[in-house]
This record gives sequence, C-alpha cells and structure tokens, in this order.
Amino acid sequence: MEAITPSTHYVAARVKWLTVTLAPLLTALIVWAAMEVVKNYLSGKGDPNTWVTGFVLALLGSLTLVFLASIPWAFRARILLTGDRMTVRGLVRTRVITEGQIEGFRWINGQPHLYLKARQWPVQLSHYENQRVINAWVFRHAQDLGEQELVAEDVAINRDLALGMTAAQKEARLAKLRKVMRGVNLLAYCGAVIGVVNVLFLEQDTVAKAAAAILVSIPILLDVLALRNRGHIRIDYQEGTRYPQIFSGTMVCGIGVVLVSLLDRSTLIGDEFYQWFVPVAVAKGLLWLFIDLDRIRTLHARGWFALTITAMSLMLLPAFWVGGSIYQVNQHLDSSRVTWHSTEVIDKKVSKGKTISYSIKVAPWTPSLDEPPELAVRRKQFKQIEVGMPIEIGVREGALEIPWVAEIKLTPL
Repeated sequence: MEAITPSTHYVAARVKWLTVTLAPLLTALIVWAAMEVVKNYLSGKGDPNTWVTGFVLALLGSLTLVFLASIPWAFRARILLTGDRMTVRGLVRTRVITEGQIEGFRWINGQPHLYLKARQWPVQLSHYENQRVINAWVFRHAQDLGEQELVAEDVAINRDLALGMTAAQKEARLAKLRKVMRGVNLLAYCGAVIGVVNVLFLEQDTVAKAAAAILVSIPILLDVLALRNRGHIRIDYQEGTRYPQIFSGTMVCGIGVVLVSLLDRSTLIGDEFYQWFVPVAVAKGLLWLFIDLDRIRTLHARGWFALTITAMSLMLLPAFWVGGSIYQVNQHLDSSRVTWHSTEVIDKKVSKGKTISYSIKVAPWTPSLDEPPELAVRRKQFKQIEVGMPIEIGVREGALEIPWVAEIKLTPL
C-alpha cells in the first residue's frame, strides 16, 4: 500500500474561532435561563412540579458543560495521519486507529464519518483543516458503508413484489411516493411559515385556523402514508436512497405548531394538558418505533448505544408536534360558550427577548387554581391595565376539556 506522508491536521480556523466566540455567549445565555427557571420556581411563577424543574435544570447544565468543553477542544483536537494509522486527539484522550479497526465510512450531510468495528458511534472528521487529504486517507483505507447499504436497498427493491413485477413498475411506484412526499413536505413548510407570520404580524383568526389545520393534520397524514407503505417510506433521510422520508415534514410542523402556540396570547388553565400530552406523545413515539422497526433491528446488530440513542430520539422528537397540536386542537375546535369570572390584577410585567410580550397576574377566581395565573395580553390592553384594577376573565371549556382564557375585559374603577 502506498505510504502517505505524515501530516497533522488541526481544527479548521473557521470552526475554532466560531466555537471560541459563540461558546461563552451561549453559556451565558443558558446560565441566565437556568437562573430564571430557579427564580420563577422559588417565586411560584414557574412549573410547580419539582421533577419538571429539575429535568430542565439538568438539561441546561448538560448544555453548559458541552459548550464550555468545546473551547479547550477547539485548541487541543487534531488528527495525525501516518501511513495506515490515524491518530485522533480529542478533549481528554488520544486514539490510534489502524486500518484493521475500521469498519468503513458513511456520508452524512456531505461529509464522511468514519465507523470503527469496536465503536458504535462514528468519528467525525468534518471539523479539521485540509479535508482533501483526510478524505483521501479515508477513501484509501475504508469502504463506503452507505454505498453497500444502497446496493442492499436495490436488491430489496428488486425482490419487492409489492412495488411491481418489473424494474420500471418498481421505479414508477417509488417515484410516485417521492412525489407525494415532496408535495406534503412542501405544504408543511408553507403552513409553518404562514402560521408564524400570522401570529407575529397579522393575527387573523381564519388564517390561524387554516395554519393550525395544516400543521396538525400533515404529520398524521405522513404517518398514515408510512404505515400503508411500510418498508417503502423511511422516517429520516439517507443520502442516495430511493425511498421517500417523513421526518422533515413532521419536524417542520412540530416547530411551526410550537412557535404558533407559544406566541399565541391565549392561556391554558389547570393540569388537563398533561393528561393528554403524556399518552399521546408515548403513542406517537411507539408508532415511529414501529414504522422504523427494520432500522432498529439493524442498529441492534451494531450495539446497544446507537440503538438506545435512536430509540430515544424516535420517542422524544414527535413530542414537539404533540404538545403544540393539543394546544391548537383544544382551542380551534372549541364550541363551548364563554363563562365570565370576576377577579383583579395583582401584578403586570413586560418580557423582552426576540419579541416583547406583555402579561398580567390575576387573583385566582376559583378554588381549583392553586396559584395566581399569569395571562398574556396585547400591548394596547396592557397599557390600560393597572394593578388593583378589577377585570372580567372569559374562560372556555376547550375541545379537549382543557380550560383556556379566551377573552379579557377591563372593568375601569
């Protein structure tokens, strides 16, 4: 085998200085968010559930450690290529990889990732300088696992009589599925954009209902299509595959419906939301596991770590869409009448971030409310409200029996 001149490759300058610049800013932002969570919890404004607060703080703490660790990593990490050996120095350890330890490489987002026989997670090589030399070494010493998978995919397609008897019939069927998926995913993007733009600038009820209908229904449609064409539609995308995927459409709808729900000025009352959220989110995650069962079996052959990460992702990622969808369905399909309650304003505040939000805290109007609820209001209404002012709260039952504040009327002194 032709020898390769020993060469050392450091973290690319753009990655290094971007990491060093952004990591402290992101760390400061996360620390501020954690302090706000603690402050709200201690003052009774946050989620009263200690486990939820603890989980959020643990997640923020983990992100803080990751961002802080990225700074020394950016200066310490490097790759040394010597013949058939690759030496990878990371944050705390140095690994020597020989050709016999390499299983192969896969293309992920246009970059080759090196897979080892004794390691379940790939070695990422895209952060280092002089990618041409690194890629040449990888191509010389490793086989393309993705290409092998695509060859196996072609064999499976050729044997799959459900797609048709001839090669032309099979390709026509897959082309039709890809076309349908592209159209549905495009509709998901349009629905997300329309919904967010409407809640930020237009605030039209008809547009909000139309956007909510798109964002809630498309992931259901994608799941139905994946179930009806199980084995022919993937959850996520693999470079070069002939099968269509449903991940991007579901995630866009999830992000869109969450943003629309967070920016909406309505307020849910009580804990009934969680009684819907938990079982629906679990059911959605189990459905994704069933759809992607073949991939789960393949990962099981590689080891438990990759299997666990993938299974957890399939269980957790759909939860974004579930939470926002429950909020939207409960509001837009609600046909109940408004029930008015008298209360008074005990506090008001302005929250400044990427957008400015206005809220008031009011005295509980029913014994079922353990804490004074905080209600979102419009800027014009916020200016008219004073602490101690009596107001009327219009509450509706909700389509899913999750009470929500639909209207607020001022009662001037």
